[in-house]
Amino acid sequence: MLLKSLPKILICFSVLLITANILGARVPVRKVMAEPLPLYNFLEQALVMVNCSEATLTAAISLMTSNETFVHYPSGVNMMDTHFELCESVTVSVAPTGCVLAYIFNTTNTAVAQGHANAITPSINGAFDLSFSFFSVGLTNGRTNITYTASAITNVLSYYTGTLKPSCLKSDLAGFSNAIPNLLTVLPSKSYAGISAYKTSEGYDWQYIFFACYFGAQIPTGTGYTIDVLNRLGAASLTPSSHTYTGACYMSIVPVMIEPETTVNFVSCSPDQVNLQYISRGWYVFPSGSTDTLNAIFYFGNDATPATVLNLRFSGTIVPEFSSLTLIITIMVCTMGVVAFKKRFSKTS
Repeated sequence: MLLKSLPKILICFSVLLITANILGARVPVRKVMAEPLPLYNFLEQALVMVNCSEATLTAAISLMTSNETFVHYPSGVNMMDTHFELCESVTVSVAPTGCVLAYIFNTTNTAVAQGHANAITPSINGAFDLSFSFFSVGLTNGRTNITYTASAITNVLSYYTGTLKPSCLKSDLAGFSNAIPNLLTVLPSKSYAGISAYKTSEGYDWQYIFFACYFGAQIPTGTGYTIDVLNRLGAASLTPSSHTYTGACYMSIVPVMIEPETTVNFVSCSPDQVNLQYISRGWYVFPSGSTDTLNAIFYFGNDATPATVLNLRFSGTIVPEFSSLTLIITIMVCTMGVVAFKKRFSKTS
């Protein structure tokens, strides 16, 4: 079960990083953003992604920060350990199909990288109360990837409540983190949660992502669909965390990404569309017209009033077919998202 589900889990986790690419990129073809990204040190997002070629939906809540006050590895893991010097990322993910610990080291010497990983892993085992054992090592783009696996966590919600939340999150974060327990009950068998940390090689300036997600929820086939975001999150409402306020707006966002079978059209949304990003409350939809992709982001602007309705309707063919090309494209996009996140995540002092 773990081996079959691992690629999907890693892909779904990588999807969380795409938003950073959306937020920071200025790509003329997609016309993603026009305004510069506001400086922030804590961002929360509730993401919904629809794959029309599979008639499936993925939902996730993530908390991104460079401030260890908000999100951090458990105190039992020394993030300043010299064995982390060449490490560029370390991720722990728990799921009913199995748990994964993944490292990326900036070296082509796999033996050296594995030696560092073997030295770090016992502290991670203790901090997360898991028993990771070596699974694989390989090279990708001049970097060493090392994966360890552990037995399944059958009840991700209980593990989140008992271990992840008290060990990794600031107790008064509130905001989107309040919706995580509900999210993990929507599709328990395909849920997962965890934490990832990123930095540049030879540095110790860590950036953190806490995530909770589910993947592979079936949606009706046909020629269009209305995404009820709150329903898909299992939440009655969403309220931004006070910690995301920049002084001008809340960096609490709700991205919706639609990958069509052929083409897709935006139909309607509630609340209404807005023309200004970040500072206006409402949906910013891009691009317009019939295209090969459709993205939208709901912003709270500078208004912390709870969102009780978050709907977006699109037209386009939805079929329950799986395309290997879709999987390849998704992996490529996710990889670009990782790179963009590492380059673009802004840090305030």
